[in-house]
Amino acid sequence: MKQQHSFFFLMVMIIQSHFMWGQQKEGFFHLEEILQLALINAPELKISNSSLQESQLSLELLQEQFKPQIFLDATLPNLSRSIQSITLPDGRDAFVNRSSMSNSMSLRVNYQLESTGGAIYAESSLNRLDILQTDQLDYSRNYFATPIALGITQPLFQFNEIKWQKEQGILLNQELTTQQYVIREEVLQNAITRYTKVFEAQLELELATQRLAETDSLFSIKQRLFNIGKATKVETLRLELELANNRQRLEQAEVDWEGQRTELCDYLGLDHSEIKGLYPPPPEQYATIDPDKARALALTNAYLLADINRRLRTAEMEIERAEKERGILFDISATVGLNNSTDQLESILRNMEDRQTITLGLSVPINSGKSRQLNQEIAQEQLFREMTSIEVEKKDLVRTVTQDVAIYELLNKNITLNQQAMQVAQEVFELTRRQYLSGSLSYTELNVVTTERDQALLEYYRSILQANLKYHEIRRNCLYDFKTGKSLVPVE
Repeated sequence: MKQQHSFFFLMVMIIQSHFMWGQQKEGFFHLEEILQLALINAPELKISNSSLQESQLSLELLQEQFKPQIFLDATLPNLSRSIQSITLPDGRDAFVNRSSMSNSMSLRVNYQLESTGGAIYAESSLNRLDILQTDQLDYSRNYFATPIALGITQPLFQFNEIKWQKEQGILLNQELTTQQYVIREEVLQNAITRYTKVFEAQLELELATQRLAETDSLFSIKQRLFNIGKATKVETLRLELELANNRQRLEQAEVDWEGQRTELCDYLGLDHSEIKGLYPPPPEQYATIDPDKARALALTNAYLLADINRRLRTAEMEIERAEKERGILFDISATVGLNNSTDQLESILRNMEDRQTITLGLSVPINSGKSRQLNQEIAQEQLFREMTSIEVEKKDLVRTVTQDVAIYELLNKNITLNQQAMQVAQEVFELTRRQYLSGSLSYTELNVVTTERDQALLEYYRSILQANLKYHEIRRNCLYDFKTGKSLVPVE
């Protein structure tokens, strides 16, 4: 009967004493509500979303470069007046005062060749040159037109930087996309950590309030006993001193609670007055986690694979760059088309003449063989270092996941043990309090069991939150929800 009474008292104490958590109260939040607010307002997600958006825009901008680009160029007009050297009909050169005005307009379409790094283009242009009349020259006008010209420029035996920039953009975008889910889990972990700090500060505040009330009650009882000669002056003074100490503890608890609450509000993007309290965390919904499955999921999670793929491809591209950039520059440029020149615009398209140009450019370094070799060796070392780092990171990840699963199992066992310890501590406190009031135990012994009772309550809720936090750490490393059996990254 006494055990049932103690258990009932414990339930009443937890449900009613701690802010009446069982009822919905304005300004009080459940853990799940805190997590949802964090996923909406946490700064980490806003920064991550901005980075992903920037990456997608950069990739879109890069893809625009591989679409036909149309340019309209014009010079309207170009006036010039100067003394220039010209060749006279008899072959002599002479300096004459010359004034001219030139106008030109062209329409050009460029297309970048992604696969080769070259470019093709089509162009149409019209030029007009007016020689203005001077004392030495008569007025004249001339037209030059190129109705159509087709050309190609192509670097040969060189690293295709344009193709690599596009591939690099795609790889980075894939990594940032999957990183979103990692950051979501990190936000949940941060929210749980902040919730824990606020909830513990709130619990400490309530326990400090409760201890102050209990001490005040004991002090009143001892005073009455002292007045009738059944208590000593020392016992009364010790309680009076403890009462003053508990008032100081309550004031400190209020300051700690306010500081933690403000920090949580800032993180969630809420006004400081919006959170007035937190409901206790629900018992952890235990998830059965197979260590082998967790290790396999960690090594194949989408973010890890995207990160490894980008890093290895970057290192491989540096090797290709070092092999192809041997210092030899070989470019070819060719143009075919039609053009004509006349002093009458109406006849500009008559008697067109063929236009063909071809240019081969070659640059060969004579004494850079050692530099090319060193560049290749550096690139090889970078790839080796990246591969070694990846293997080390995989081993660290496997070890971390293995330890986290074991700790999660232990924490879930601790929840049951701490719940039992909390019940026992409350029963011990009730028995000790009655023995103290009867005079068979000292206040020091009562104070010890009171502290043990308060600590047991803190440890119970702390174990629930620690298990919850550890579970989200496992989720973050595996990108997998073991409670629902589903991946956190949608399968495309």
